[in-house]
Amino acid sequence: MNVGQFLTEAASSFPTNPAIVHGERSWSYAEFHSRTSQLCHALRELGLQKGDNLAVLMTNCGPMLETMFAGFRLGCGVVPINFRLHPNEFAYIIDHS
Repeated sequence: MNVGQFLTEAASSFPTNPAIVHGERSWSYAEFHSRTSQLCHALRELGLQKGDNLAVLMTNCGPMLETMFAGFRLGCGVVPINFRLHPNEFAYIIDHS
């Protein structure tokens, strides 16, 4: 089972339980799974496929986790990048991941 499959199982077993809590906002497993599925399909339509790397440049938030899980579901390598880095550092990480 990969991380993406874990989310599918959790959404099936615990659909109303909170999966993500960020500040005042929370997402149930069913909601998180649905949003991740939509993003997964959008990324696939853009040409991302299993084995590709997906760089994620965001603050720590729910949408960052949605993006990462969408990448996991596609079978991609997910490369989270600290938004505080210099653009030259972004480029280095992307070029070497």
